[in-house]
Amino acid sequence: FPVTIGGYGEAVNSGRSIILAIREHGIVTYTVEMVKSSGSYRCQQFYGYRNSSAPDTLRSSVLNALSQANLCNF
Repeated sequence: FPVTIGGYGEAVNSGRSIILAIREHGIVTYTVEMVKSSGSYRCQQFYGYRNSSAPDTLRSSVLNALSQANLCNF
């Protein structure tokens, strides 16, 4: 089923932001907003349902994987 991330259309369409969906067991449980910063991207937001906080271990794991792939700086 589609997941709607409201309010980010302009930022995504202009290239200022990238929205990532984190899935657990096939279900989107967290979203990450990456914003352009000095030629790379950095994490602006990392939230779950109704803007709940992501567990530190999950956040670190995802951001470390993105950093190792040279996709972001954090």
